[in-house]
Amino acid sequence: MILDTIEPNISIPLTIVGNESLIGPRLGGSPPVGISSPSGRLRYFLTVPVDNETGIDVSLFIDYNPSFSERRKLIIGNSPWLEIVTHPSVSRDTSRLSEAMFGPNKFVLGEAQSDVDDDELDSGNKIGGRAYLMNPRQSILDSITGLEGNGGRHFLQLEFPTDDQADVDIDWPFGDSLFNLYLESNSNGYRWSYIWQA
Repeated sequence: MILDTIEPNISIPLTIVGNESLIGPRLGGSPPVGISSPSGRLRYFLTVPVDNETGIDVSLFIDYNPSFSERRKLIIGNSPWLEIVTHPSVSRDTSRLSEAMFGPNKFVLGEAQSDVDDDELDSGNKIGGRAYLMNPRQSILDSITGLEGNGGRHFLQLEFPTDDQADVDIDWPFGDSLFNLYLESNSNGYRWSYIWQA
């Protein structure tokens, strides 16, 4: 169960591999069956599991040419640049042409591990742990402190694909900076927030 493993000191590594995956964590290609950008404007990016026990995933739809105004601040919920959709786990919709800017790949989830190595936080692709912050503004630190104080948890971190990842044939939408997704869950469902650290 993914939610049970999300702790500040524990993370699950994510590795991008070039093989297409119809189910499970995946990147690019076609979106899940019946899942689309709520506004109809943005394009599919990825899907990762939130809760394997209840069969809940989250999918991201993005603008592949984002505005610089989206950078370096905590944004709660959807924005003109990124939409976050929580939904039942369903397979990739093979009847739809690729709606991403690149072909289908899959994520391989590693074993849960310590998020700290040699006193350094893991700066790579991961679920859980803590965000690796690159020269953050005080306003970001304050926002994260408030979010965590209300039960929010770091859920997902993405970096520019490194040499040990599959070659993703696009201009990576986050450039050489990090993207971090936060999750708050309660009886009413899920609330998402994110930071693009550029």
